[in-house]
Amino acid sequence: YKMEDPLNSNAILDFYQKRWVDSTTVVVKELASLGDYSPDCTWDTQFKVMAESKKYISLSITSYCYEGGAHGGTVVSQQTFRKEDGRELGWNNMFNDENKYRLTDIIQKGLAEYFKVKPGEDVRDYLLLSDGSSFIPLPETPPVLLKDGVGFVYQQYEIAAYAMGMPRFVIPYSEIKPLLTTTALSLIEEETDDKL
Repeated sequence: YKMEDPLNSNAILDFYQKRWVDSTTVVVKELASLGDYSPDCTWDTQFKVMAESKKYISLSITSYCYEGGAHGGTVVSQQTFRKEDGRELGWNNMFNDENKYRLTDIIQKGLAEYFKVKPGEDVRDYLLLSDGSSFIPLPETPPVLLKDGVGFVYQQYEIAAYAMGMPRFVIPYSEIKPLLTTTALSLIEEETDDKL
């Protein structure tokens, strides 16, 4: 695959849509090769521009799949791209390793807001943490730059029961800006300057 014009948000979206269609085609062909066995399946995928500025675009792909089990499943993929060259931003270049550890309190606050934790309650009571651990892991899904802050999402079962949904929240730039790398900061200057 070659991204034709990384400055063009439609080119970025087209590039990743084509990549997704090609990988999905492989799966559909594998299912077709099963012959008479044809389980009731539903696949629903939505591509969305979450945020866009002169310097970056943040995209999401939300895929719901039902293949005959107790319930379907949803997966959210999200990514921020620098328009200058199409470079992906994620955990490794949005936050340095030291600042990833400093995110724990901010993440805990975002989760408490998502779950509407009451005063005196512990957000950990809402989570499925391994072996009684008190450590809340960072989401597997990369964070994304949005208009008002950095967006985070946990997948189904990643830290909470299916019935709890997919914990998702936005940390305002005013709170998270000191933890961002210079690369990420250079992309959000216009967002944070507008608020001054």
